[in-house]
Amino acid sequence: AGQVWFVHDATGLVGGISVDGELGYWFRREVWGRGYAVEAAFAAIEAHFADCRAGDLPSGHLPGNDRSRRVLEKLGFRPNGIRIVASRALAQQVESQSYQLTRTDWVLRRDALSTAADCDTRSGQGASR
Repeated sequence: AGQVWFVHDATGLVGGISVDGELGYWFRREVWGRGYAVEAAFAAIEAHFADCRAGDLPSGHLPGNDRSRRVLEKLGFRPNGIRIVASRALAQQVESQSYQLTRTDWVLRRDALSTAADCDTRSGQGASR
């Protein structure tokens, strides 16, 4: 129903990201910290807000998942409470920290992320949104 992208590197499939009512993503543990989640989410969020009718974009993370929290915060998402979600992996209902990204917050964050990526590229650090 939504849009799904798969992320590959030289080792093969490393993760996936989707926008289907909300932003969701999964990446192999070995690639955590390499910027794949932020870079893929950047593209997915751009696709979401390219539709001028698109509303705010929700997302979330399970308690204790600080890496996902940092990804969402880096992208400009703001926490907006706790919700109960169905976890397929855990086969049960679990609490999730809910986040929301508005179009206005995205425009501000996108510009900041783009500028940072440009600076990284010029300094030889590589583009890592």
